[in-house]
Amino acid sequence: MKIENTDTVKMYSPEYVSKVAQENKKAEAENAAQTKSAYDDIDISKEGKSLLDTGKEKAERFRQQVHFCTFGDIKEIPAEYRIENLFKMDLKADSIFGGENLFQRNSTSQYKVFDEWLDNNASGISEEQMQMIKDEIKNATGAMDSLNDQEGYRGTSFESVALLQASKSYLENLKNTMIPEELRKGFQSMIDEYTYFNETSRDSLMQRMTPDYMVVGIGNNTVSYKYKNEIIQSEQSFYSKESKDISSKFADYYSGGMSKEALMKDVRNYVTDYFTNKNSSSGRSKASISTNVEDLLGKLAGLIQ
Repeated sequence: MKIENTDTVKMYSPEYVSKVAQENKKAEAENAAQTKSAYDDIDISKEGKSLLDTGKEKAERFRQQVHFCTFGDIKEIPAEYRIENLFKMDLKADSIFGGENLFQRNSTSQYKVFDEWLDNNASGISEEQMQMIKDEIKNATGAMDSLNDQEGYRGTSFESVALLQASKSYLENLKNTMIPEELRKGFQSMIDEYTYFNETSRDSLMQRMTPDYMVVGIGNNTVSYKYKNEIIQSEQSFYSKESKDISSKFADYYSGGMSKEALMKDVRNYVTDYFTNKNSSSGRSKASISTNVEDLLGKLAGLIQ
């Protein structure tokens, strides 16, 4: 019931009037929420309609190009978000030693930085042994080098975290099995610099590429606003857990706690669960999900010594 005539209002008790007023406000709020995305019944300007359309169009392009792990069904992002600049950002990070990161100028050939360190610090290693070590390092960094060389989204992703942790584990095992003991501390510092570069540079791009807000679908008929700080914190928390999970699995393998077959089975289950849950609301086919799983598993399999 809605009371609009002020003379009539006087005929009712204050309690009754207050109750009706609250019901009116609730009905108006529910109606506004139901018609928010369908603006036909809302009296807004042409400019407002244009911004809404632009926000939805950019959300569609954003979904195709940027993949947040903790937010699946993105309905809308700010109309002013500049998608055309997404892929013009270089991977940059400070060094754990101070200044520019040692791997920054070789982000697509990071093995060269390790090679230079070996040339300067491992003169006592035979030429044959040195070449074997360099070949292993090139294989260990190959997946990240290729990922850094790809066009498109360069921020942190499920793939980048998994590959980096597998690569780091490979390098640390190489250190323990092929690098002379007196050089291991220095080599570990290079591994730490390598890991820091790939983690920090991608996290920086992820933060810069995160919109000020996103309208995210929840279920079939509900949407929720997620703001930049909340989005970043949620993503960083997810990637931190993923990093620990992957690192733990490879640590178990290299310590002799599981076979290569058991490791790959464990990793397959982990990766499959992620892609299945990630795409459960997107309507993607099982074949498409399987392709993503097999592609990443193939890369990870190449990072096991």
